[in-house]
Amino acid sequence: QAIEYNGVLPDIQGVIILDTMMEFNTSARSQTIPSEIEHTFAALFPSAYNSIKSDDFRGDFLNLFYRLPTKDSDLANEFKATWNNEGRPHFELESFPLPYENLDDIHGTDRDIAMNFLRSDHANFWVRGIPAIWLSDSAEFRGDMIQCYHQMCDNLQVMLTEDNINFLGKTADTITNTLH
Repeated sequence: QAIEYNGVLPDIQGVIILDTMMEFNTSARSQTIPSEIEHTFAALFPSAYNSIKSDDFRGDFLNLFYRLPTKDSDLANEFKATWNNEGRPHFELESFPLPYENLDDIHGTDRDIAMNFLRSDHANFWVRGIPAIWLSDSAEFRGDMIQCYHQMCDNLQVMLTEDNINFLGKTADTITNTLH
């Protein structure tokens, strides 16, 4: 729920949501896309899909979700530029610009796919017209989390690897420098 002061929203320039951040995986085919949505996913996000496919579906990237026809894209563009300036190029970034300003405009198969990208806290800000981006490792669609997401093995022992900590470090550095 958005914070309101006397019924007025404060001037929020943007919100950055992090949800499931600790699964960096360089193994081939460690990034999955459910087969029932793969065709529409590829059509909705051709650049990201082709990039992931050409890298043999390695889970070696951070997902960046935003709505293209909104101020989300301003925040996303700043984040992307900062990410690229942070170095450590083996940690990649894939962009998923949703082509919808109003979430009620999503229908049919696109809605089924888009619902996967509306299941975190950023969607609450979008509904209120507040710019937001969502950063994620893609949760149960990658690496160990395919079996461990919300299970007993979804724990620090599994997540605290050197790669995951450095992946999170680049993400934190990028967020800090984006804010500055």
